[in-house]
Formats: sequence, structure tokens, C-alpha cells
Amino acid sequence: MVDLVPTETMANNARRGLEMREEFGRGGTAVGVARARDIANRKTLSPRTINRMVSFFARHEVDKEAEGFRSGEPGYPSAGKIAWLLWSGDAGYAWAKSKQRALENEKSQGETMKKTFTLTDLKMYGDEEERKFEGYASTFGNEDRHGDIVVSGAFAASLQQHVKEGTMPAMLLHHDMKRPIGKWTSVKEDATGLRVAGTLTKGVRDADEAYALLKDGALNSMSIGYIPVKEEYDRKTGANLLQEVKLHEISLVTIPANQAALVSGVKDADGELNVREIERALREAGLSRREAKALLAEGYKALTPQEDAVEESVPERDAKADERQQRLKAMLDKLNNIYPHTLKGIGND
Repeated sequence: MVDLVPTETMANNARRGLEMREEFGRGGTAVGVARARDIANRKTLSPRTINRMVSFFARHEVDKEAEGFRSGEPGYPSAGKIAWLLWSGDAGYAWAKSKQRALENEKSQGETMKKTFTLTDLKMYGDEEERKFEGYASTFGNEDRHGDIVVSGAFAASLQQHVKEGTMPAMLLHHDMKRPIGKWTSVKEDATGLRVAGTLTKGVRDADEAYALLKDGALNSMSIGYIPVKEEYDRKTGANLLQEVKLHEISLVTIPANQAALVSGVKDADGELNVREIERALREAGLSRREAKALLAEGYKALTPQEDAVEESVPERDAKADERQQRLKAMLDKLNNIYPHTLKGIGND
């Protein structure tokens, strides 16, 4: 049960706000005064009131930049300063946010939350019988579209518990407990994120389909099923830091949440890089679909403008072609550092 009794510091701030409002005749509303009285008396607040406090502080934080908010400034105490104190000041803002998080966590206890990431560094290898794959199911340090950042070490305690109990998170399709598709052989943290390796069970229809979609690049995301154990709101960035989570399952899914985690390599059973991934990388670098396909098929000469394409002088056309080839060469050199055996010869005429 979350303790919703205001702290003594909050009570003192509210009392001070009430005194200032009476002395200067400004600041706050009837709702603010009522809130101050409850806080000053350290009355247990409701979850709804906690949410209202967080909303108030978020809306009125800009008032702290106005003249008169700080002691010694002309017009001190400003109406904004008094209203801020009525709601219990900085101490109340920090307290309300922490209680709001605690209430959300309490509500979610026993209910597994889900977070989806694009598979990073996905590789498939082995023969058709084994159907192994590996990659990053989660990455550290980058904010996803839900405003969460997974902190390095967030999975450590949960993974240690799995080791102690001799278990592994379940491998599912779309978080459906009735659709297991294989087993994880390795789940561990490294400097980048949560590195996983597993096998898809042959003969299970969902697993067979997942294997085909992974090879084709149509399925390239994982989603972790977890319960938050420890998290913190970062006031500077506005992000929620997931510092510790209890990991229950990892699913293959189709919709990514973490846009910063990009697939960097997919291999077929024979170890050859999937050409679709190279094409995707070229398009992300700024080429059109036609240009990417042409480059893969014919090299630089495929991108050289035809003489009747535009009415330009030969020097102008040559200068543009040279500039583009230099850009493409730099891009291909970069790709070659990742896939040297696969891209060999692509840039040669």
C-alpha cells in the first residue's frame, strides 16, 4: 500500500503559502487553498489528488522563471510563487511524481507490462534442422516512443534469479502464452543491451512461420514481457528510467517501439547476408528504391544519369556524377566494414 501522507517539509511549504496569500492578497485559487490546508494538516491524499498535483506542477513550472519568484527580486513573492507553495513547492512536486509512479507500479503488480524493440544485430545461422538465431532484444540508453529508457543493468537481478532457479524467460509469439515457438539458449546483458540467442522448434506451425519471416526480414522485432521493479523519472529529459525489471518472457512481434535499434545483419541458414537488408541500408542513406536496387545490381554506373535524362552540359553532368560517386563510395566503404565478404565488388564498374 502506497503511503500518501504529505511530508513535514511539504506541510511547512503549504503553511508558508497560506500565510503569504493572506499577507499579500494574491496567488492561488480556492482549489489551491483547499489543497494547502489538506497538506498543511498532513491529511492522507487520494490518488486523484496526486495526479492533480503532478499536473499542476507540470503546467506552472514556467512560473519559476518569472520575476518575483525568488527572494530579493522585485515583486517577491509573485502570485506564481505563492501558488507554488500552496501546492507544497519543490518538495511536493518531487513527492507527487514519486507517489504517482508508485501507484502505477502497485496497479501493475501481477500484470506483466510489455515493451517492444526492433531486433538489433539479428543473425540466423546453422542448418535447417537447428534454426538458431540471435540478436539484441533490448538496447540500453536510448528513449523509445513511450518515453522509457532501459538503464544498463536493468535485467541483471532477474537474470540471476533465472540462473538460480534453472529457468529461462519463455519464447512466445506476440505475447501469447498459448503460442510458444522455441526456447532461449542464452539471455545476458552486455554493454549494448540484452543479448539473446535461441532456437525455433521445428514442426510447430508458429515457429515454422516465424523462421520463414525472420529469414525474409518481415519479422524483425522482439517485445519483452516484464514487471517494473525500480524506475525513476528523469526531470531533465522527461524520460522514465527503467532501472530494474523482472523479465518473464520475450516474444517475436511485428511492431517496434524502439526506433533507435536497427537491424544490422540477417543471415540465412547458409550464412549469406540477406540482400534486402543491404537495400534497406542504402535507402536509409538517401537512395530511392530504384537507385538502391540498381546499385546492388550494377554498381556505380547504374546511377550515372543518361545523356538524355536532363539538359545539362557535360562538365556539369560529370561534376554531379563524380560528387555522387564519392558519396556512394564513402557509404559503401562504411557498409564494407560491416559486411566485407558480402559487398565485395558492388562498387566496381
